[in-house]
Amino acid sequence: MKFAFSLFLLFFFFLQVDAQTPITKPEAKTICFYLKPISEDSLLIRIVQSGMVENEKMSRNLLITMPSRSELYIDYYNLPPRDKPKNDAIRLEDVYQHIGAHFSTFSKDKLNTIVGYRNLIEVIRSQSTTLFKSIKLTSFGIPDLVYVFNFELALENDALLRDPNTPESVALYNFMTKQWIAETAQPDYTRKLRSAKFEGFIQQSFISGLTKVSDNAKLSSSDQKLIETANLRALYALGGVGLLLIFCLFLLFNAGINIRKLKKTLERVEGKLRVMDNKLEKPFYQSTEVESKRDFKINKSIDDLLIRIRKLELGSNYQPFDSQSINFINPLAAKIAELNTRYKLEWSKPSAFESADISMKLAFYLDEFTSLLSELEAGVSPKSFVPQVVFQHIDRIDALFQTDIDSTLNTPEQVLRYIKELCEILAIRQIEIIPRNTAFNNEIHEKAGAMLKTAFAPNTIIKVLQRGLVHENYIRKSKVVKAE
Repeated sequence: MKFAFSLFLLFFFFLQVDAQTPITKPEAKTICFYLKPISEDSLLIRIVQSGMVENEKMSRNLLITMPSRSELYIDYYNLPPRDKPKNDAIRLEDVYQHIGAHFSTFSKDKLNTIVGYRNLIEVIRSQSTTLFKSIKLTSFGIPDLVYVFNFELALENDALLRDPNTPESVALYNFMTKQWIAETAQPDYTRKLRSAKFEGFIQQSFISGLTKVSDNAKLSSSDQKLIETANLRALYALGGVGLLLIFCLFLLFNAGINIRKLKKTLERVEGKLRVMDNKLEKPFYQSTEVESKRDFKINKSIDDLLIRIRKLELGSNYQPFDSQSINFINPLAAKIAELNTRYKLEWSKPSAFESADISMKLAFYLDEFTSLLSELEAGVSPKSFVPQVVFQHIDRIDALFQTDIDSTLNTPEQVLRYIKELCEILAIRQIEIIPRNTAFNNEIHEKAGAMLKTAFAPNTIIKVLQRGLVHENYIRKSKVVKAE
């Protein structure tokens, strides 16, 4: 009896302690959604919050795609596409790790499905009607102070971003720090603008323009005195340059007397240089670029020789290599061999190309590539085979339709279909570039040349010389010519 009574008292004591324990609410945060719409169903997002983030996924630039009312996929910007989650539970957890984890709390009824998160993104996007504004998400049970910053409206609001004292500039400062740490203007705002990377949210040339001092900026009296002193010194320097110019003209006049003698000497030297040039394989003043162009022409000549050999084979009883006679056990090699055989047959038709030589060259390339598939049979991994063999095979096909090493890619549609199917088989992603529209990105583009005088903004890609390819973690950058 006493034991039961003691248990009752102990149970009553724990009830009292539990009743007196205060229920603490999570502390509200400040959160800002930085948006850059890409299309109607996709946008680029970076989410910045006050305080430390729980995982590194929360601080990345996210490429969100919503192809339908019930779908939402998250990839990382400028990186290969991520593997899609296999079921709804994993998909929901993935979306929570990237988006939901930023909030101090939210309604479990509203954000317990992919559709709920998609509705959240649509609400945020629909309210981003100005460059920077505060929005309410209480309908989703979110008590935090939430802002939205629309980079699409930055170009027409450059005056707000030029002044470090505006709320818009403070928000941009927090974007650069990847954490909401400032509520007022910061003295190092301009310095951060010069060094920050905006990675697809806005062109770097626009950010550089924000750091330029306005022509109408007021100068202090000390600055004006410095300018006056500099002007006076410049005047003295100009006088000195004038005297130096007179002296130079005098020297030129005297030098003109000896021009005839020097001309004969130069003619003798030029004759010796011609003799030296004839003895050397190349002129000594040729650049690496000229060497590359010569190698390009040599490769073209080799291809022409191969065509002549092929024609001789067809006119004799010699049986050339037949890729169809090889049977591959490796499934990947077998699938590629079947693809090569199918396109070799399609390209052999008289109507495939204007020139029969093109068909013969392509047949050579396909046969040679098929023979190299034996490496896969021997156990070479695709991770090693693709960069060393497949990329070179694709470049060789592209070069066939380039008239010069500096000419842009001009591969016809029927050949592009082959390259696309080959890439799909080997899980190769092509780096997409729209010439005269895509901005240069040092992470996926390689500068092969530059044009100084163009009608395009600096860093705009003018033409593509070699396609960029991505396989697993290996990135072969696109060779491009950009505007300076």
